[in-house]
Amino acid sequence: MRSGRSCLAAAVAAAVVVLLGSGTAAATPPPAAAGEFAPLDQQGPRLGVPKAQLDAGLSCNGPLRRSAQDPVLLVPGTTLTPEVNFGRTYMRAFDQLGLRWCAVTLPSDATGDIQIAAEYVDVIGLSPSNHGTVVADAACQRECTPANHQQASQSAFMAALNSGTETFAGIDYTVAYTATDEIVVPNTPPNASSALRTGQGRIANIALQEVCPTNTADHFAIGSYDPVGYAIVTDALAHDGPAVRERIPLATCLRTTQPGVDRATFLPDFTGMVRYAGNSEGDAAKTPDEPPLGPYVVARR
Repeated sequence: MRSGRSCLAAAVAAAVVVLLGSGTAAATPPPAAAGEFAPLDQQGPRLGVPKAQLDAGLSCNGPLRRSAQDPVLLVPGTTLTPEVNFGRTYMRAFDQLGLRWCAVTLPSDATGDIQIAAEYVDVIGLSPSNHGTVVADAACQRECTPANHQQASQSAFMAALNSGTETFAGIDYTVAYTATDEIVVPNTPPNASSALRTGQGRIANIALQEVCPTNTADHFAIGSYDPVGYAIVTDALAHDGPAVRERIPLATCLRTTQPGVDRATFLPDFTGMVRYAGNSEGDAAKTPDEPPLGPYVVARR
């Protein structure tokens, strides 16, 4: 069982899991008033996606039993599959480090209802749209896929997601983001959309430019080959607690790609990922409006 908004919160959040938080979205009807959303202790429904279907969406680079570590979950961004997003970068890098990882394939290339995608995994992000994106507000004035509608900064989904605490005690949250993000906007300190702002969790919001001031990675770069984003992720994985900016080696700023990237095939690999993202809409049908909020999101009368 889940509390009212935790099923929503699972869709967009912070750093044992790698995510290219992405997408464009649409303007939506005015959301419900904050007081109408469910309190955090309101019990939510059981998962609606069958267990066999959830299991089929998970693939790992080895057995999980008797593993000395928890696996890193690789969750692709909107319009992408795990292989397209991470196959030539993080999967290779984690294999080289001997890390166990599992990849989560979301329905419709992650373009469907985020409330359903949230049942597959709790997500932690690289430039996630935790507070939506104003670029998306204007991108789908007529029709969009469900996930794109929901990532609009003014969507009912975003209003519900951020109506209460964003983090929880006992959980570490690391968000790496880039100030030169062209998809998630605004994404510059101190009001970056990706940043987590409230709650009792231990939070680290780190802009790439706070580590390397001349870094110009865009949205696609931070989620695929950028060495600074990778350094932040691996710092969080290697230590107790969230990542610490001061622990990132300054030599990272001299690198052009992260470990795992094949420089001989980098250009066609990266171009292919961006092309796939631009052309993919999965099988999620475009609609004029965002999906309705689940009944568990609303406070009981």
